[in-house]
Amino acid sequence: MAFKKRLFTPGPTPIPERVLDAMRVSGLHHRTPEFQSLLQRTATAYANLVDSPTTPVFLSGSGTAAMDAALSQCVAADETLCVLHAGKFGERWVQIANRRGLTVAEYSRPWGSSIEEDSFRRFIKEHAAAAALCMQYCETSTAVLHPLDSIQKIMHEEAPDMLLIVDGITAVGTCDISMQASGIDVLLCGSQKALMLPPGLAMVTASERAWKKMESTPSTQYYLDLVKERRSQEQGSTAFTPAIAIIAGLDAVLNMMHEEGLPAVYLRHQQMRDIFRTTLSAFGFSLTGDDGYAPPGVTLAQSTDTRNADQLRKDLLEETGIRCAGGQDSFKGKVIRFGHMGYHDVLDSCGVLYAVARCLKKQGIPDSDLEEGLSVLASSYLSLS
Repeated sequence: MAFKKRLFTPGPTPIPERVLDAMRVSGLHHRTPEFQSLLQRTATAYANLVDSPTTPVFLSGSGTAAMDAALSQCVAADETLCVLHAGKFGERWVQIANRRGLTVAEYSRPWGSSIEEDSFRRFIKEHAAAAALCMQYCETSTAVLHPLDSIQKIMHEEAPDMLLIVDGITAVGTCDISMQASGIDVLLCGSQKALMLPPGLAMVTASERAWKKMESTPSTQYYLDLVKERRSQEQGSTAFTPAIAIIAGLDAVLNMMHEEGLPAVYLRHQQMRDIFRTTLSAFGFSLTGDDGYAPPGVTLAQSTDTRNADQLRKDLLEETGIRCAGGQDSFKGKVIRFGHMGYHDVLDSCGVLYAVARCLKKQGIPDSDLEEGLSVLASSYLSLS
């Protein structure tokens, strides 16, 4: 039987037809007044989305390109970089820094956990002279949301001159992010997550003090030169050929989010998260992100001896057309990750969870266990206002 393909990975995510239509811009040249208008309009709307104090810079590349660019221009060769990591993408900061020969101070935590405030405070105090702290807001590999407000507060008290560089790639568009209220100096994002676009566009927004640091730090970058790009894009152009179609799609996405209303967008993601968590827990899975650290855009379910994660993913794909993600590194083969961000709603989530129950039944899970989970699912859906 042929199934409709359904993406429930934490990136890429489904693209709305309206966005695909907006991306049909084969006749648009990037050195024209039409593109200048598009670029400036989209930049203003994106800055409003994340409450950026300055104009964003759009890069043709993945989120990792934004990480590489930000790190190369915010930390000089003779400075120390602090890194918070508790997962695959936190470790990527260390890998980029090591490639650049930087001195790195690591605050590492077990996968599936977040900071312990007292030890983190001691870490920041010990390394108060470091140039920056790099972190993920949402660690996608473990589905844990780091407590940004607590982190910023500790940094403000113990190391006020340290820049805060945040990977918001699976957070922007799923939860309310204010750069100015949260004290973020550099915020990074990518197109293929909650922003409902194909991969290929990265966004960098920065505070004025971060831009001053970048302007004074010798850059080894040519293509990913943020200072050069900022100067061009503030004039409505780009230093190099931009991802024209994706920028046109981003314009449509931001209009869609404005029409829905940002509070409604964030509530929808919270509702999807809660339905996934309560139902998967009732099915007998263990979850990461407890104690308020559960992200709105992705849920990680850890299998037990009788619930094989890789087999469940295979069954979901082959029998229902639903594609989810597995674990990485030490989580490989042990977990299943459900992305529920962007062009998804609560009813989509319910459909996936009913399909999970069907595939678990195939694995031999007793009907009584599944009925409890399905009862929780129905009750959660009916209780929505």
